[in-house]
Amino acid sequence: MENPVAFRPRIVVATPLYPPEVGGPATYARALADELPKRGIDVTLVKFSEVRTMPKVFRHLAYAWKVFRAAKGAALVLALDPVSVGFPAVFGAKLRLVPFVVKVVGDYAWEQGVQRSGLTQTLDEYLEMITVTLPQRVRWHRYIEESVVHAAALILVPSAYLSHVVMAWGADPRRIRVVYNAFDPPDTSGSESAAEKHSGLEGPTIISAGRLVPWKGFTELIGVFPQIIAKFPSVRLTIAGDGPERAKIEAAITEHHLEKHVTLLGSIPRRQLLDQIRTAECFVLNTRYEGLSHQLLEVMAIGTPIVTTRTGGNPELIEDGKDGKLVAPGASRELADAILWVLRHSKDARAMAEHAKESSGSFTLPRMIDGTLNALAEAAPALKQENLRRV
Repeated sequence: MENPVAFRPRIVVATPLYPPEVGGPATYARALADELPKRGIDVTLVKFSEVRTMPKVFRHLAYAWKVFRAAKGAALVLALDPVSVGFPAVFGAKLRLVPFVVKVVGDYAWEQGVQRSGLTQTLDEYLEMITVTLPQRVRWHRYIEESVVHAAALILVPSAYLSHVVMAWGADPRRIRVVYNAFDPPDTSGSESAAEKHSGLEGPTIISAGRLVPWKGFTELIGVFPQIIAKFPSVRLTIAGDGPERAKIEAAITEHHLEKHVTLLGSIPRRQLLDQIRTAECFVLNTRYEGLSHQLLEVMAIGTPIVTTRTGGNPELIEDGKDGKLVAPGASRELADAILWVLRHSKDARAMAEHAKESSGSFTLPRMIDGTLNALAEAAPALKQENLRRV
């Protein structure tokens, strides 16, 4: 008879967000905390919220100390971003001589450069720029990202596209592992009538959602909407989300005289958003940058036709003409034509949406946990399943 398990390794998860905070890292950290103990692995969470109110330098020093203390006796430290938690966590892990792994879900330096330092280049263009030509703030953030991934035993990314981004930082491709994120399939049973009730709109509806930031392309989408109205005069555009670009988007609506056709919902509850998506004729994600879109996965699971851009991780989710329509980022005419095609060919568009719905079923929680655990076990053999059974 096999002896009972007497060996339970432990990992430290350094996370920038944790429920009730919202965001990808919060969802991912919660999943690890819930699921890994079922596999015989204990989890210690070190939440950045515990130090966030402290002054900038002191908060990172305090966080490094917290990771250092938590890492005593741990098999591994996993940081869920390379900057806010990754940079201090790497010091705590190295001082404890514990393997350090980092998850990268985007390019923080580029994002901050676009929002705060006037960068206009796409991410791919930015990655080819000489560092000395960048604003000082961007150079500093880029240095942090590169330093952290170079110090990591392994780097986890949720898409093949992001593996190329991390390689552009100088990371060794042999240390990069692609583990696709999971998502909770939305429960929209009985929601169609509710969506129709609260929408109060007549005519076909196009919907888009996301944080109102420059690379999401909302102003470009509004710019092509007069072309859509010319063919479908009763069509409406609904945008859900909030962010620093709201004033600019409102100005674009006024400029194109679309006040009666475009509605900005702001931030709304997830269930309400899913209801809106379900009853829309088309979901548009006109982004210039996407690691792996959780929003697209939810739309795929709902079964609403999708038009999105051929950029980032989007082609890893959507096969053009099979799961939805892909267009080149920044190609306004192509974007308008794709939306018009969906409106004119609703039967074919719904067939693609049904195929996308089937495809979304492969992004399951067990698959993500298995992939994550297999990757972590490369850096810390104590996490291998066969080792979890030793006495």
